Order: sequence, then C-alpha cells, then structure tokens
Amino acid sequence: MKAATPLNTFFAAALVAPSFHDGFLAARSTEKTSINWSGAVVQGQNISGVTATFPVLDTKIPKVNETGKHAYQGMTWIGIEYPDPPVFVDVGDISAGDIIKVALDAPSRTQASPLCMSSAEWIVERAYSLSGLVGLIDFGTEAISDITYTAGGELHTSIPDDVTIVNIINDEDNNVQQTSTEVSGNTVKVTYLGS
Repeated sequence: MKAATPLNTFFAAALVAPSFHDGFLAARSTEKTSINWSGAVVQGQNISGVTATFPVLDTKIPKVNETGKHAYQGMTWIGIEYPDPPVFVDVGDISAGDIIKVALDAPSRTQASPLCMSSAEWIVERAYSLSGLVGLIDFGTEAISDITYTAGGELHTSIPDDVTIVNIINDEDNNVQQTSTEVSGNTVKVTYLGS
C-alpha cells in the first residue's frame, strides 16, 4: 500500500491544542498514554508562547498493518491549550526532512477561559478522518528541538523535570504501545515502535 497523502499534510501548527484529548489520556507510571498523541506536555499558568524546530516526517507504511486500518497518517505540531480548533498553515511544497521552525503566541488571557493557556505541547499525532482514527504511519524518529515556552511572562529554554510524557497506544490491539518519547534539555524525541 502506498501513502497517497501529500507531504504538506504531515505538518500542522496548532495555535491551540484540540481540547478533546484529555479524555484519552490515562495514567501509566510517570507517563501517560493516548490513542492519538505522543510527545511532551508542560503544565503551567499563563503560557503565552511556544516555539520549536522539527523536520517534516519521513514516512512509510508500517510493515505490519493495524487491524482494520486502510489509511495511515502522522503529523508534528506544537500548541498552547486553548479551546479553538487548530490552525493549519500551508507552507507550500515541502519534502521529508525539510526543517520547519514554528513560533506561536496566544491572545491575552482576558479573552480566554480559565482553562486556557495552561499547557505547552510538542506532539506527533495520529489523525482522525471522517471514518475515525487512522493508522499510525511509520515515521522513524521525530526530533522536535530548539524548544522554548513562555509562562507568566518568563521565557523557558528547556523542558522541566515535571514534564508529562505521552505515548500512543493502539487501543484496538490490546493497548500495544506504538511510540516511545524521550525528553532531554530542549529536545523531544518521539520514536515509532510499530503496531
């Protein structure tokens, strides 16, 4: 099966993280799991800016297909918790390995609800389609680097020790872990493990 999705759909920058993810996170020792997210989340107050650099995913169809999946996708994005839909940016023609630098600034907190601006996120995501959750594409390892975030007006240039690590599980196949996330300094590495 050949991936037919254009490469530019593998990149998305979210000014806001979709608010529906909270119901999918489940405790797993010091980490959490999700059916569609993998990466790092920093909790805080008044988070108003997030930046990162990452390569466009270099993808291939997994060697072992996920049961019932006929489409495979993956995307890298950064976000600030805010209850609006994601903002997708058309960056034109891109190729696997091209470097993307993203910087997001949130509107003032007076325009937001109390739950807004409470987390900074650096994520590799398996997408939803009209027919439900698609398969996770094999992306090898995605290194999201040069990470910064602004909380309470203060710029942070590394990820704190109390970061929440999130890994994707396949809930349709005995909760098999599909990604592994590592955090060091100002870099998040998400590695595809398979189905």
